[in-house]
Amino acid sequence: MTTKYFHNEAEVLAVPQPEFTNTWHPVAHRRVIETVNGVLEEAGIGVKDKRYSLSADGANCFSSWVLDSGFGGRDPMLGFRNSINKSFALGFCAGAHIIVCSNMMFGGEFVEFNKHTAQMDDQMLHLMATNSFEQIQQQLIDFSKWHDHLAEFLFRSRRNFKALVFDALNAGVISPPKFNQFLLAYEEEMKVDSTRSLKTFHGSATRMMRENSLFSQSTNNRQLNSFCDDYMASITV
Repeated sequence: MTTKYFHNEAEVLAVPQPEFTNTWHPVAHRRVIETVNGVLEEAGIGVKDKRYSLSADGANCFSSWVLDSGFGGRDPMLGFRNSINKSFALGFCAGAHIIVCSNMMFGGEFVEFNKHTAQMDDQMLHLMATNSFEQIQQQLIDFSKWHDHLAEFLFRSRRNFKALVFDALNAGVISPPKFNQFLLAYEEEMKVDSTRSLKTFHGSATRMMRENSLFSQSTNNRQLNSFCDDYMASITV
């Protein structure tokens, strides 16, 4: 399937909705976008970035949105996929980082699908979008608690911190070509949090990853968080 990215949402909105039958009620991309916008407006949440991938004929749409709602240092993401040619069911996903792309990768901490049937009316569409957003909120509350907990793991000396960075390099959390970028990110993070804790390390690594694509950030952040979990487990055992 030939796809391309659209930074102009108007091109996606312009895709017409085909006629529906008794058993198949396709939902236009426009209806999905308008519903998600409505849910976010009700919650008072803005959107920092929208990315779309659309098939050549416009029938299949994939989208990921970065929400303007920093919570514990995170901007959560909401995504959807939609088809008006029976290729797949309408789906929503949400999380700190998600994957929604035209090679059918689709995932986050919360995922929900629903077929294009007569039951897929505006109320059901609104409910799916609302459920996705509510799951984001709970996830970010949990993440904020976890993130604050990192501050309890202090590095008593530079040697201990250097050992952690060395382990992160070995684990692939910090790639060697980006080591200097990490050091610059660490200097910036120290201006915000000078505790020299695991939280400082996490913040530095997160800063370093900001220039990565949204899709690669998903994998990178999972790897970083898992590395921090392993470190905390090793200290508390």
